Amino acid sequence: LSRAKADAEGRAEELARAKAATERRAEQLVLAKGVAEGRAEELLRSLSAASSDSSALKVAMSSFTEMRQESARAKAVADAALKSATDASAAMATSLAAAQRERDSALAVARSADEARRAAEAAVDEATHARSEASSREVESAKAAARAAEARASSAEAAAERAGARVTELSRAKADAEGRAEELARAKAATERRAEQLVLAKGVAEGRAEELLRSLSAASSDSSALKVAMSSFTEMRQESARAKAVADAALKSATDASAAMATSLAAAQRERDSALAVARSADEARRAAEAAVDEATHARSEASSREVESAKAAARAAEARASSAEAAAERAGARVTELSRAKAD
Repeated sequence: LSRAKADAEGRAEELARAKAATERRAEQLVLAKGVAEGRAEELLRSLSAASSDSSALKVAMSSFTEMRQESARAKAVADAALKSATDASAAMATSLAAAQRERDSALAVARSADEARRAAEAAVDEATHARSEASSREVESAKAAARAAEARASSAEAAAERAGARVTELSRAKADAEGRAEELARAKAATERRAEQLVLAKGVAEGRAEELLRSLSAASSDSSALKVAMSSFTEMRQESARAKAVADAALKSATDASAAMATSLAAAQRERDSALAVARSADEARRAAEAAVDEATHARSEASSREVESAKAAARAAEARASSAEAAAERAGARVTELSRAKAD
């Protein structure tokens, strides 16, 4: 369990580092966007200065204006995608916290099951002691031993009830985690849709850029100022390519973080299933302890009218019940071992 908790904390740290890297890349994208906008302004001023030189330049100006509008729309889509990725990262962090709480609840259930096992072992010891003394003591001694066994069984029943309360808390935490997982899936789908819109907008912007480049090439012989504009446009195109690379890297980082979170959620689901199995084993131990209590009560009610041999038989029956409780506790321990292996996996 400790190793599994350390692994989960390591994954959380990796997610934090991936989130920081995404934020740095987003800042680089914003800086690159500012540089590209500055280059676009310079190109627009150069094109405005050369607008009186050629009619073909007017066509190029119109194409450039349309391309700038497409770039603005693509920027809006990219900002929306970045915000969605940030929201998804926050939802993933919340889901990790819920998984941590569930692991703590599972540990509490395991401790309660161990308490029930120890109480059952104590009941077995008490029943064995009562059987060894039944041959030499009177009926009153058998009554006292039966009362002690009943007290031990009551303690085991109380421990089992505490384990049941832990299971109820774990079920509520599981329902909350499933709700957060559904919200995360919806956020991931929205991010993917926005990323597709960004890819389409990028393709349209590249097409516009190609048209503008052809128009500028056709009008390159009309004015020397147009050559300066062509150079500025080429630089702006390079800046746009670098900004696109930064955006692609940020999108890939967000996708990797989402995959890591999906893996963590699957591991948490397996841990919850194992914890429920442990809870079922604890419930079996509780029922066995209740049966032992009933048997001890019956033995106490009959001890006043039966001989020592009857008391011995009742003690043997109580011991058998306690043995059943011990076997159920051992099964619960086996479930705990399986839970530990599942968490390690």
